Amino acid sequence: PYTKGLVASLPLLGARARHGRHKLKEITGVVPAVTAFPDGCRFNPRCYARTEICVAQDPGVTPLPQDGLVRCHHHE
Repeated sequence: PYTKGLVASLPLLGARARHGRHKLKEITGVVPAVTAFPDGCRFNPRCYARTEICVAQDPGVTPLPQDGLVRCHHHE
């Protein structure tokens, strides 16, 4: 969800921009201070896919195909 939010916040350029102006999407909420991360997943207060496990348990690193990594209980 965090990466999807970042990608959705990118401005449209080139041919995509010619289809009309669109308001940039933002990830709601406030980024916590480094000294005040929440329990569980650091992104959970601002995540649309948050469930109880996200609040209770820090997600471990999961390798993805083609050398990618993800830290999310609900990655697709």
